[in-house]
Amino acid sequence: GIYGASKCVLLHLIQLEYLKKSIDDVETLYILEYLITKVINCRKLLEDKMKGSPERERIFNYSSDQIRKLLKVLKDFYCNRSSEQVFCCIIFVQRRFTAKILYQILK
Repeated sequence: GIYGASKCVLLHLIQLEYLKKSIDDVETLYILEYLITKVINCRKLLEDKMKGSPERERIFNYSSDQIRKLLKVLKDFYCNRSSEQVFCCIIFVQRRFTAKILYQILK
């Protein structure tokens, strides 16, 4: 969804900034600056689409069906646990970057 895409773009922006620190070539730095500018523009488009909604509504209204299903499962488990149970879970994904995005959504 758009919400996850916004988080994904933010994480890629962070990666590009870290990469920029290790580059010595001026031409490569110009290319990275150009990419960073375009990534910021993409994020701005996504954020403008969700503008005016509180964070919680953004998550529910602009997330994919898979994320909504996951949130429903987590909410059901949390609501049905006994008072002495601690709420924790492990979510398996195929890609490490997917795990990073999921972490950003759930935190």
